[in-house]
Amino acid sequence: MFELIVASANDSLDEESDNVFTKRIIQDFIRHHGKEFPEQVSYWAELKDCEEFPVAEVLRNIQ
Repeated sequence: MFELIVASANDSLDEESDNVFTKRIIQDFIRHHGKEFPEQVSYWAELKDCEEFPVAEVLRNIQ
């Protein structure tokens, strides 16, 4: 289920790459639920192609 949510978030960012609100929602979700899925978060965050996988950059920028 977590993978589906992150993949959907990636699709949303692909459509609205400049939407700060969307990026914040994704980051908040990962802050609250990502600890339960560390392997999946690492996988998505380590993807290099930010044009195809914009969620990777959002995950890397979580503070």
